[in-house]
Amino acid sequence: MESQSKMYVGFDIGGTKTSVAYRHRDADAEHIIRFSTHGANYHRANASQVIGVIAASLARIREEAHSDAIIYSVAGVAGAGRSAILNELNQGFVTARTNPLDRFEAHSDAVIALEGAFSGRAGTILIAGTGSGIFANTDTGDFLRAGGWGARLGDPGSGEQIGRRAVRAICMALDGGKSTSLSAILSEILSERLTVELEITDRDGMIAAVNDENLKFSTLAPFVFEAAENGDEVAIEILRTEATELAREAGLVLDQLDNSRLAFMGGLCQNPLYRSLLEKALTTENPNVEFTDPDHPPEIGALRLAEALSGTDV
Repeated sequence: MESQSKMYVGFDIGGTKTSVAYRHRDADAEHIIRFSTHGANYHRANASQVIGVIAASLARIREEAHSDAIIYSVAGVAGAGRSAILNELNQGFVTARTNPLDRFEAHSDAVIALEGAFSGRAGTILIAGTGSGIFANTDTGDFLRAGGWGARLGDPGSGEQIGRRAVRAICMALDGGKSTSLSAILSEILSERLTVELEITDRDGMIAAVNDENLKFSTLAPFVFEAAENGDEVAIEILRTEATELAREAGLVLDQLDNSRLAFMGGLCQNPLYRSLLEKALTTENPNVEFTDPDHPPEIGALRLAEALSGTDV
């Protein structure tokens, strides 16, 4: 009896975007295809919305591939680091799946990022995006972490904290502290996003701006980068301070490891100035650190785990 064909799917489900990679194996060829769709952070959405993103993507994949293959999928989900959340997502998939033979596992986004970065080998990743965190696999297969507590408890070096620190710097300028071009930049971008004219030149204007429900501090980070690249001393110091704090967290993990390989992941690490500040701070914290590029993006890490998942079938 001919066995049913299999497909493998990896998801990197972030707060704003989901990256998907899938591999379809049949008798004639093998294909790896990628696409993006909207995101769903577990803490900002809920399990049903995360499962909805997965279910809609799998339906799209079946249609594109013209296949009724058994699908093995793994998802790394932002905000889903606790076992109770992962169990909820796994059970939600069982309820929502259209093929009872389909298999699925949920992981934290750090697990798939590590798998992608080092292809199953030991190493450390530093993630700096909307949030931040340090995660590592040891030579003996143990998982280590520091940070990743979320914006209320930490996330140094993240877009959220860079944006918050920028707003605090503007407040200090209004109180008579060091002037910064961030004041004018913030007025301009908030006027565009909040569809109102804002002049952040006094206390009332500032309080009104930062308490608007449409303002997300993490979206201010690119403008801090821009100001820093244009020589704004306040913006440069914001980035240096956040990089230093994130490097201290990295040191807590690196000090426990026999290897010192570290890969950068997350959108903020793509900025050359911020990357250089991170590298300098990390080298100061741990002189033996060895910087390396990731082997693959997180969704490919999830895809690798999905392929491994099929090997668990009896």
